Amino acid sequence: KLTTHCRINNINLSGSSAIRIQPGAGDIRFYIEGLQVNLSGNSIINQGGSFEQFAMYGGVSTTVNKAYNCMGKSMNISGQGNITAFLHMPCFNINLSGGTEAQPLQIVGAAIAKQWNATGDFARLSIPGGAGAKICSIYSVCSTMSSPDEYAGLGSYELRTIK
Repeated sequence: KLTTHCRINNINLSGSSAIRIQPGAGDIRFYIEGLQVNLSGNSIINQGGSFEQFAMYGGVSTTVNKAYNCMGKSMNISGQGNITAFLHMPCFNINLSGGTEAQPLQIVGAAIAKQWNATGDFARLSIPGGAGAKICSIYSVCSTMSSPDEYAGLGSYELRTIK
């Protein structure tokens, strides 16, 4: 299976900007080296795509001097933006604010984050059925729970079953 790897410093999208992901039969993985991912307005990443084919990693920077460690990193999604992905970002605070009933702000997939903040009634994390098994199979991030129930990461060390 073909996998495309992209090292990216920061992402800043606003208005109706979009990153069009077309992995076909492969996968695409972004490694965020900098401090920020900002999506505002109607920004879209991977619309209509499958969350398991696109992952975004945000850990300690892989640069020679590891300039940013694991502090001060954030993913901010506001307005009516959305992203379809597996977000493995244990060094990032993920902040959602905005959305409307007709067009909610949402992450479709799964997220592991340092901290999760969502404000407003229409800021959502939508986890597709079978997400836990897919993440374990593809990315080797597996739950130690005895049943294949779905789970959500709280910080990078604790898993809780979604009821």
